[in-house]
Order: sequence, then structure tokens, then C-alpha cells
Amino acid sequence: MNVNLNNQQDNYRCIPQLFEAQVERTPDAVAVVFGDQQLTYRDLNAKANQLAHHLQSLGVEPDVLVGICVERSVEMVVGLLAILKAGGAYVPLDPAYPPERLAYMLDHSQASVLLTQSQLVSQLPKHQASVICLDTDWEIISTQKEENLTSSLTVDNLAYLIYTSGSTGKPKGVAMPHRSLVNLIKWQLENTVVANDSKTLQFAPISFDVSFQEIFSTWCAGATLVLISEDVRRDPVFLLNLLAEQEVARLFLPFVALQQIAEVAETFGIFPASLGEVITAGEQLQITPAIANLFEKLKDCTLHNHYGPSETHVVTSFTLKGSPSSWPALPAIGRPIVNTEIYLLDQSLKPVPAGVEGELYIGGVCLGRGYLNRPEITAQRFIANPFNKVKTDSDRLYKTGDLAHYLPDGNIQFLGRLDDQVKIRGYRIELGEIEVLLSQHPNLKQAVVLAREDNQEKRLVAYLVPGQSESAPVETEQVQQWEKVWDEAYSKPSDDWEAGFHLGGWYDSYTGKNLPEEQVREWVDHTVERILSMHPKRILEIGCGTGLLLFRVAPHCESYWGTDIAAQGLRYIEEQIRNSPLEKLVKVSHSPADDLAGIDSETFDTVVINGVIQFFPNMDYLVSVIEKVVQLVQPGGSIFIGDVESFPLLEAFHTSVQLHQAPSSESTMALRDRIQERIAETKKLTIAPAFFLALEEHLPQISHVEIQLKRGHYQNELTRFRYDAIIHVGQKVDTSAVAPLCLDWLKDRLTLSDIKRQLLETKPQILLVNRVPNARIWSDVQAIATLASPNCPRTVGELLDQLQEKGVEPEDWWSLESEIPYSINLTWSGNGADGYYDVVFTANFAPLAPQFWGEQNSESPPKLGDLGGFTKTRRSRIHTSIQQRPNFAPL
Repeated sequence: MNVNLNNQQDNYRCIPQLFEAQVERTPDAVAVVFGDQQLTYRDLNAKANQLAHHLQSLGVEPDVLVGICVERSVEMVVGLLAILKAGGAYVPLDPAYPPERLAYMLDHSQASVLLTQSQLVSQLPKHQASVICLDTDWEIISTQKEENLTSSLTVDNLAYLIYTSGSTGKPKGVAMPHRSLVNLIKWQLENTVVANDSKTLQFAPISFDVSFQEIFSTWCAGATLVLISEDVRRDPVFLLNLLAEQEVARLFLPFVALQQIAEVAETFGIFPASLGEVITAGEQLQITPAIANLFEKLKDCTLHNHYGPSETHVVTSFTLKGSPSSWPALPAIGRPIVNTEIYLLDQSLKPVPAGVEGELYIGGVCLGRGYLNRPEITAQRFIANPFNKVKTDSDRLYKTGDLAHYLPDGNIQFLGRLDDQVKIRGYRIELGEIEVLLSQHPNLKQAVVLAREDNQEKRLVAYLVPGQSESAPVETEQVQQWEKVWDEAYSKPSDDWEAGFHLGGWYDSYTGKNLPEEQVREWVDHTVERILSMHPKRILEIGCGTGLLLFRVAPHCESYWGTDIAAQGLRYIEEQIRNSPLEKLVKVSHSPADDLAGIDSETFDTVVINGVIQFFPNMDYLVSVIEKVVQLVQPGGSIFIGDVESFPLLEAFHTSVQLHQAPSSESTMALRDRIQERIAETKKLTIAPAFFLALEEHLPQISHVEIQLKRGHYQNELTRFRYDAIIHVGQKVDTSAVAPLCLDWLKDRLTLSDIKRQLLETKPQILLVNRVPNARIWSDVQAIATLASPNCPRTVGELLDQLQEKGVEPEDWWSLESEIPYSINLTWSGNGADGYYDVVFTANFAPLAPQFWGEQNSESPPKLGDLGGFTKTRRSRIHTSIQQRPNFAPL
């Protein structure tokens, strides 16, 4: 069925001519804004002309392809305009793409010239194009004429070549002529609801076709284009504030970005009154409660739903009318734009009746030429129009692979895909392409990729079937890597330190230098004190290193067996104990943590695994070690797992380090990006306290688990972001008769003196003080919240000025032990990420209920039987081969 074809054709001018006509009308109007930079139409035209003249001198003419690989900047849009003015067609190359993808696009397109920036040159793959750096080469470019160019360009020549996904793993280059794009721009100008002098945000990457619509529908109207950095583009909080500050009137967004904007607007109460038009495209629009609420607040803002594949750009439009509360959950894609045909056909290419689903075919002036150098695929997707017997602009149809049907009012409703290609964040992704890449991994038996939607966010989920003996080689390889690291650290001359106090490998994350000896000594002393409080006699220490604990604990024991993967550390221990009393009771062996051969026939009352598990390859390995070790511990014994790096505090740790290292003039956006990069790069195993509590359900031998904060006066990563977990083995203790007295530190407005007086006067058996602000990490937690706030200061210096000291030092509590007849232990409130801890006072060593030991208010603990290192190794291999696109990263 043919829907409303408009046959009123124009003798179209090309895009550069439309722009130049606008320059004549509004030469002094602001054409583009980027931070503190701005260009008028006259200035923009002059710069683009200079670059276009330079391009023509290099042979650029109609249908010559010119690559452009630049970061978001004024140079980016000047480059796009100049390529079109020179008569060429631009090929956008995202700097974030993997080198392999960029290499393929440059080779396949045979781009003769490449526009880039000097900081990106070293990242580019080998190619044959002539390189122009828009920053460092501008002195040469600026010698060219500023006048408009003459060109033989026609509407049938190419404007751009944009690459989309390919089912074989090779992207397809869609060649789009000026005729199609001029039709779109003229239609857009006639149907916009905002004023000609308003502002439009440039949100889409230039590798996404919507960017053309954003840029040139703005410039052909005499309006202002607002550019944003990639940092702002990916941050909905900053983006929403910028919309308000810049008084942006028009916005093009894919659904997922609109949803994030709506959620942030609702959370922070920011509703930019300037917004008059929001256009969604690229994926199916959903009217969620957050989006409906956004448009209820933006009473003068219109929402449009556009539809169109890259091969045609926009072909239909639907405007939502009435109260947002009445909008359908899945709006229609509307009716065809001017000079565009839509057909819904069955498998025999026969029109389907209204209400019956059919495949959507597109005809009219909107069609691209096809796929560059891919004649077979072009013939499959761009077919002869069986309804047009005369050779016109409608002699072809594009086969979309989309299913749709007509609604009773004549609008078209999108229903989904015929194949397994999906759209996420506006980008087409073929699931088979990703399955092919996953299946290339030698340890994968099978891979299935699905698109799944959770909380209105569409994401890809891969289901993997591992091959045989997959994880063992990976674990062995990682263990061997750490063995080399520690052997090197322990090989440093021991003469640098006193006997039994070898400090090789102790580095400060803040400075990159060795940790001060006095700080390590305090850490050792408190750890030894905590271990000796368990009254050990027969100890197994897994990961004994150079014996920092061994030399201080062993004299109090009957036997001490230490294992380690680093032979250098063991040799140092053997040298130190030779001809000493420890030689008879200490035994060391060279083995990884999961290899207990020769030890499994022994029994111990205490097992120490201190400062070691962060170097385990994955969670499966850790669980395996604990499962083996618990068999060696006699009833009533304990497993001391010390110096655990906290997963809930991982962001606080990296925030603390990066704040320490950052210059005060650095932007907070750059700081936040670097923090997230460091989190993503974390190689160590970080563990949530809930994991150890979950072990009680996994291993029946465990009676209860204690989670304790680290002791120490020094403010360093050892005391602030790590904790100890003590696993008790044996019969579970009945604590039902224990009724603790509970106090809330903040609610009750308590002080240490108040607590001391309460203990001495009422003498409770157990006193629990909840939610004490942790002075060690309070500023770091505060920094995280401030960095996520819409009112975040612009520079690191301003951020530091805002941070306030608060809370109680944990050591202040332990100092009370000499004044009161109670033992004192500190554990996290919840998981500790919010900056609070609990204090537990126990009289006469009364049995203590397991629920007091951390995360008692947390949600369900993690499952132990996950894939662990299996998924971790997949990510590292797949990352280098998957065709990265902006839609694979969070906004």
C-alpha cells in the first residue's frame, strides 16, 4: 500500500549552496558555540572556504571521499562543511574505534585525504591518505581564499559515506547523495516548531547519520549549533545543566539518552524551560513514566518520533499530541515525509491490508546509492520497485527487514526486526556478528547473544558455553605472572632492612614510592596482635612472603607452616631462621595457594591468608582455596583472611588517589573520567564483605564470620580501604539469649564520652553503636557524591575546598579498651560504601551473634558459583576485536 507520496519536486540546490544562502541572510548571527569558542556565520563560512580551497588543491572534487577523524570540536564541524564545499563526500572515523576497524574503513573507502588532529595522528593505523591536521596545519590552510568556491557538484553526487554493522564482521559503507539529504533538510525546516534563531544541541557522533540532520538543519535555518565535549555528552547530569545554561531549544536524542535525561531531571528537579522540541530517532521510542513526567513539566515542548535506517535517513515522523499521561507506551513511527514512499509488503512483495504486519520497504528520493564496493549486498537490499514502471526517483525500494503495520488512523506502527539485527542507542547491531567474534575464542564451545531490556534500557547479553579445561590454564598463567612480580620484589638486597623486616614490594598508590617503614611496621604490629588474640598454636600461613608475620607470630606457636609462590621470599625466610630457635618449628614450601599437596594430611587451629587474596586470579579460585583450607582447620579454629581490598570502597579508593595526584587546575570532569578508567583497569581481586558472610551458607563447617576494620593511626590505603575477615570453624554458637543494647550515633547525637558513661553505668553485655561516620574515608565518599552532583565545581581545587572533615577516627574507639572492661570491634555499616561503621562492645568475651559482623542490613549476598575469571578473560580478548561503537558505552 502506497502512503501519501508527495510528488512536488524541487530543483534542489546542494547542501553547501543552502548554507551559503543562509550566510548571506544572517552573516553576523552565531553559527556555532563550543565552550568559550564561537563563530558567526561569516567566520564559519570563511574558515570552511579556506579549508575547502586547500582540499581542492589536493584533488578533492565531486564523489572523492575524504576521511575525518577528529575529537568533538569546532574543527570537527568546520571540517565537515569544508569537505562538502570542496565537492567531496566525508567519511566519519570515530577516534574511539579499534585500529583494526579504522584500518578497514580507510582501506575500503580509499579516502584520498584524511582530516585529523595532531594528538590523534599516532593512534591512526597505516593508510595511504594525505593527512591534514586541522590544528597544527591551520597556518598553511589560512593562506587560502575566504571566498565561496565554484564546483561542479550536483544533487546526485555523494555527501557522505557512513559505515554501519555487517553480519560477516565487515562494516558496510552507506553512500548518501545530496538529493536525499536536501529533501530531508527542507522538510525539517518546514516542520520545525522552534524559532529560526534558537539553539540546537549537537549530540550525536558524526559517525551516526542523525548528526547531519542536527548540524545542517540548524545552519540552513540561521540558528546556533551548540557543541559539547565527549565528557559532557556521556554525562546526563552535566548535559541537563548545559541545556539549561545554554538555553537549548531543540534536541535530537535516541530513546536511551532521553530516558537518562528524564530520570536525572526528575531526580534533581532540573527542567530546562528553553526546550521546545525533542526529536528521537535510532531506536524504538518508549513512553516511560520518567519521560511522561519530563514532558508534563516541559509544557511547551513537542516530542517527535522519527524513523529511518542509515540507507535512507529519516523517512517517517510522528508527533505526540495531548497530555503526556495519555501517550501510548510505544508510539507510532508516523507517516512518510515529503517525497518518500512507504510500502508494507508480504513475502511475495504484495501490499498487506491495514492491521496486518508486513516488511517495511522504502522508496522515493530518500534512498542512498547503496553500499560502497558491495554490489551483491546492494542488490539484495536495494531492489527494483515493482510498483513503479517509469524510471524515476522511485525506481528502487530499500528492503529494511523491519516489521510494521498500519494503524486505523493511517500511521505506521513499528513491530520489530525480521532478522536478529537490533538497535541499541540508535546503532544497528547484528547479533550474529558478535556471536562470530565470541566463538573465535579458543576456550569457547558456543556463544549466543541476545538483546535484553531491563528498566527501559536495552543491552546485549552473551550466554557462553565454555570448552573443556578452560579456566585452569588462565588461572595458572595469572598465578605465574604474580610469581614473577613477587620474586622480583623480594630479590632486592635484604641488607636494606633489618633482619626479619624485608619491605620489598610495599608501594604507596598515592606516590608510587615505597610505603614509609613506620607505616608498614604499624600495619604488621596490629595484624600480629589480631592473630595472636586467637591464641594460635598450629598455624598454616598461605602467602607468607618474606615472613613479616611469621617472624613475629611463630615464636608463640608450636608449629608454623608457611607457603608462597615466590621462591625468593622463602629463601629469605630460610636464611633468617637458620641456626635459630625458629628453625625447628617453622617449615616453608613453594606452592600456589590452591596447591595443598603434602599439607592436606595436617590439621591446624589457625590458617592465615593475609594480604594475598587480591592477587588471586578470580572468585572461583578464592572459593576453591577456602573450600580446601576449611578442611584443614580443627573445630574451634579460625581462618584469618587479612588485608582484604574492599569492593564497595573501590571507587572511594581511586577517588582518593586521583584527588591526591590531580593538579588543582584540572577539571572535575577529567578527574571523574580518570577515576572510572582506573576502576575499569583494576586487576586485583576486590571483595565485598557480604561474600564472606555468604560462605556460612556455602560451607556448613563455618560457625560464623567476623568482619573487622583495620587498625592503625596512619592514614593510608592499608587502614582506609581494607578490612579483615575471620572465619570461625566449628559448631554454630547459640546467641538467641543475647539481647544487645543498640544506639544510633547520629540519631542519638552521641559522643565517645556518652558511650563510655553508658557502658560503665548500665553494664550491658553487648552494646552496638550504629552508623558512626568514618573519618578515614568521609571526604572520599563526599567527593564521590559531589562529582555526581549537578552542582559539582569545575576544578579539582574548588572541589577540595568544598570537602569537609567529619566523623570519628576508628582508633579513638580502640583507645577506650584500656579504660573499660570491654573488648571493642569495628565493622562496616552495610557494606561501608556510604562512609559509616558500627562499633560492637562485648563484656567478658560474651558470644557474639554473627549478624553483628557487617552488612546486616544489606541485600542478598552474592552467589558464589559464578563464572569468575571466565568472563574476565573473555572481556580482555573480545575488547580488541569487537567493533566498538558509541552505543557500547554508557552515556
